[in-house]
Amino acid sequence: MKFLRLIPWTVFAAWFALAAVFLLLLVTRTGIQPIDYQGYQHAVDGLKRGEGPYQRPEQCRQLWRGIHQAELFVVTGGKMGALPPPQPGPYLYPPTLALLIQRLHTGAPFFICLLLGAVVGFGWLWLRAAQAAPWWLLLISGSWDVLATFLAGNAELLLPFLSLATAWLLWRRRGIWAAPLIALTVLIKPFYALFFIAFGLLLLVTDAPQRRAHFRGLALAAAGALLLAALDIAAWGGPVRAAALDYFRHAMDYQWWTLPVAEQTPMSLWNRAPMQGLVMLGLPAATAQLATNVLWLALLAATLWRCRSRQLGFPMLFALAFVLLYLGRPVGWGLAYLDIVLLLALRPSLRPRTWGLLLAAAIALSLTHWWALILTGRGVWLNFFTLQTAHLPWETWTILPACWLLLMGLGCRSAEGLEARGQRSAVRGQPDEAEEANAKKTE
Repeated sequence: MKFLRLIPWTVFAAWFALAAVFLLLLVTRTGIQPIDYQGYQHAVDGLKRGEGPYQRPEQCRQLWRGIHQAELFVVTGGKMGALPPPQPGPYLYPPTLALLIQRLHTGAPFFICLLLGAVVGFGWLWLRAAQAAPWWLLLISGSWDVLATFLAGNAELLLPFLSLATAWLLWRRRGIWAAPLIALTVLIKPFYALFFIAFGLLLLVTDAPQRRAHFRGLALAAAGALLLAALDIAAWGGPVRAAALDYFRHAMDYQWWTLPVAEQTPMSLWNRAPMQGLVMLGLPAATAQLATNVLWLALLAATLWRCRSRQLGFPMLFALAFVLLYLGRPVGWGLAYLDIVLLLALRPSLRPRTWGLLLAAAIALSLTHWWALILTGRGVWLNFFTLQTAHLPWETWTILPACWLLLMGLGCRSAEGLEARGQRSAVRGQPDEAEEANAKKTE
């Protein structure tokens, strides 16, 4: 039996290790770096020249238009092989990531190994937290969303692992250890603050007996993270801080959202966040962002109201905060880990038939992403990650809302039933009538 349990771990680790070896050989033999890491390296080169990590807004729009023109070329019958080499997207983060790469002198090989550790670390820690069998790792192994992000050398894979580790520390009231992880995550991608806000508030409203202890841990983590973030920003230096401030003041100008809606594909299809859906409906980018923020606050309030004073385990709390992050973030070009997080969080709540249907739906969605890749390879389009189209962005409007409703419905309803049974049996330390009757029958 122990040998059988090693099979999924072997497949999981070997699959991503092979992907890492492929990238390492590509870098060492040809000098070609993963496409997203090239964007980080361009930001580092800008820092070395004293120009800051950011390109000018018009340069960013030129890059977005180039991707759109490549899609039009393929859709109208052009051959994939005739396309010019792909260009990396612009650097659109705080300077911290670029500065870390510059100061640590870490090249692409180290970064690839770091991503490999993050993927394996997420799988190990999530299975441990959810007390699940290792066969669930096959969902990650079969995920094109995870593999594509890994092959691109995107820092995005670091952040779910850091978020999961941080949530685990906060759950165990280790706020002082969680602080540096929070600071690092938010300094790489600020919208991950949505996850920490949601998870912290869920901790406070669900675990009433430990509310005071959780509040102390969260306060310590928040204070430590703010202090570390302030120290890091101070270490950026004046020119870099000025460049970052200018970028954040005009962040919308750097995105493809400023282009006409008809010219936003395929970026608008890759991005399945609700904000992108609102932009595709014709809302100005600033209005869509405001609407998304209001919607996120409403969903957070509804989640807290539904979960208040209920005994929720760590997997359910993490899954709720994780889905809320996906619903609130402005850009999400993949749904990495969404299936395994949702299914393991709901596993105790599901009947076998419902569990089978949800698992089949998750596998079917994963297969559509692989089919989108196959169609891209055959020169049908450049969608790469999804079968949704500009006229029917079905993933944007169905997948994430459905995940949130499932967690709110099945997950919290099951927790409510368990809580009620526990309260009945805990009154004055006496078993309830049904338990007494069963005890008498046993005697």
